[in-house]
Amino acid sequence: MSMTVDINKVKKYWEAFPAGYGELVDLADDPKKFLEERDRQTNLLSPDIEEKYRMDLAKGKVTLDLGCGQGYNAQKLVTNGAKLTAVDLTSKGLELARFRFEVNHLQANFVRANAESLPFKDGTFEFVHSSGVIHHTPSIEGAVKEIHRVMVPGAIASIMIYNRHSIKYYYRINVKLRLKMLLLYLLPAGILERLLAAKPDLEKYVPNAWPSGRDVLNAGTDFGGTYNPLSRVFSRKQAAQLFSAFIVEGFACAEGVYEPFKKNRTVIDKVIAKIYSLVMSRAGWYLFVYLRKPNHDEPRHT
Repeated sequence: MSMTVDINKVKKYWEAFPAGYGELVDLADDPKKFLEERDRQTNLLSPDIEEKYRMDLAKGKVTLDLGCGQGYNAQKLVTNGAKLTAVDLTSKGLELARFRFEVNHLQANFVRANAESLPFKDGTFEFVHSSGVIHHTPSIEGAVKEIHRVMVPGAIASIMIYNRHSIKYYYRINVKLRLKMLLLYLLPAGILERLLAAKPDLEKYVPNAWPSGRDVLNAGTDFGGTYNPLSRVFSRKQAAQLFSAFIVEGFACAEGVYEPFKKNRTVIDKVIAKIYSLVMSRAGWYLFVYLRKPNHDEPRHT
């Protein structure tokens, strides 16, 4: 599953498109207001994030947040009692995360590092958290080996990757987005130019060539459209194979809340939200994998 994408290209992309930044670009010059609004939106969109990541299990544990980004989950881990080291590939992510911790008077150790080559000794961590990170690194097998290496025997991990068996992958990416990219590619140059002048946000979905399945997947995940160099999706079976050195203790799925920013919810809205939550618990975009590193000589099983 390794990809021939240079890690520096991945780093450059995430420096340019930090997670959650695009929606609030107008607040980019005020990090305090940016983080306050980012947190408000995340709390509404994903109110059960601590439960899904089993953050309560990090209490009192030496914990690694692998790919901390702006530090929202890192803050949640610390408030759940984790003794935290937070790692990110980008300087932008660490800059925001450090600022978050300073203004909230929280403590953590921040390190810029590549998930494929972590600067920690074997058996350092008792809990590993990673949210939407390793499916973007060229050698995902290398990242998984590093996670395994830095965990003590018996340590646990909660890792989110993208779900192949999701509505987003089957319909929103492989049908809607594929059709959009094909149409943009096939449009005559003059018509495309006028369309982009009216709707400049479409530019990031214009492919340079006939879009492959890989092109559509990359463009349909995260924020940068065709600028995104690498994304992957996994079924539960594929995830179990990827983490075969671990004991896979379970899976969960989710995809946020239905109409999270709607203030006055009707009874119908609440019913739809409940149905949506039930559907996404099986077909959501976010696949949570719960792992444990076996103790010495302990047989692995799933």
